[in-house]
Amino acid sequence: MPHGGTIIIDCGGQKHEGKSGMAVIRVIDTGTGVPAEIKEKIFDPFFTTKKPGKGTGLGLALAQRIISLHNGTIAVEKTSKNGTTFRIEIPESDKDETDIDTKAGPA
Repeated sequence: MPHGGTIIIDCGGQKHEGKSGMAVIRVIDTGTGVPAEIKEKIFDPFFTTKKPGKGTGLGLALAQRIISLHNGTIAVEKTSKNGTTFRIEIPESDKDETDIDTKAGPA
């Protein structure tokens, strides 16, 4: 958000009949939005709209990788000139384990 703004985090759950539930997280900002012509590229590693020396463009690619390692998804739910909403869905777990190996990838 080059001119400042607000970020809102909204969390909830979603249940589907016969399936485990999903944790749903929405990240909402009041920035300038994501232009349609770059929407398909924003999760690509090293893609950036910043000027040289101002950033590498790893943020959304890294977020997508971490979320996918937890069997989840991230997508642009909506975007306009008044901001963007990202929707993250991560499966709920029935496991009551506190000693989980966070270094291992998915099996």
